[in-house]
Amino acid sequence: KLEAMTCVCSVGLDMIAVPGDTKATTISGLIADEMALGMINQKTTA
Repeated sequence: KLEAMTCVCSVGLDMIAVPGDTKATTISGLIADEMALGMINQKTTA
């Protein structure tokens, strides 16, 4: 279901819909995970 709501770029998920009450720490964790994947795959920029 998540893939159906996303735009995918060279690193991973580009945009996803999140509920308005999502904690900033949760969003920060998702961003950090994506950054780590970009570093591992040597694709930090599109």
